[in-house]
Amino acid sequence: MSVRVHPLQVDHWPQVLAVQDTAYAELGPEPADVMRSKWQVSPDTCFVAQKADELLGYILTHPWPLPDIPPPLYQPTRIEQTGGSTLFIHDLAVAPRARGYGVAHALFSQIYQVAHDNNMHCLMLVAVQGASGFWLRQGFTCCPHHAGALDSYGEGACLMKKYVKQTRSGP
Repeated sequence: MSVRVHPLQVDHWPQVLAVQDTAYAELGPEPADVMRSKWQVSPDTCFVAQKADELLGYILTHPWPLPDIPPPLYQPTRIEQTGGSTLFIHDLAVAPRARGYGVAHALFSQIYQVAHDNNMHCLMLVAVQGASGFWLRQGFTCCPHHAGALDSYGEGACLMKKYVKQTRSGP
């Protein structure tokens, strides 16, 4: 399957929200305003994967100043909360019909390149719904975290990081 990864645009939101609805059965989807807030504070770090006009997946990321405390789920991100040398991967989701075709890896590769090009120190995320295996294969490791920092992410959530190598340009 040939996919094209490019910046998220305003007209993608209905499809992004539809993919989110199918991806998070255990946690429940976040409200549209919360999702959009990630893009509004950092539009240059949010991407979609498409085949023709069909949206197959998306990744929402933004700079984050706290290296061991992720932003809570279900709350909008404000510009004054962002900054620092950590790029937080808030969400990467792939439509069920596109799973197994490299869409998630294509989206991650794009964001890794963005992190590299912007001299970010590391990528951070919270793996949910058993996704830690995927992230381990991308080079992330599970990390200690402050008590209560993952409460909004549900049972089994895992704080993960990957340091960005500035000597080469690939994950």
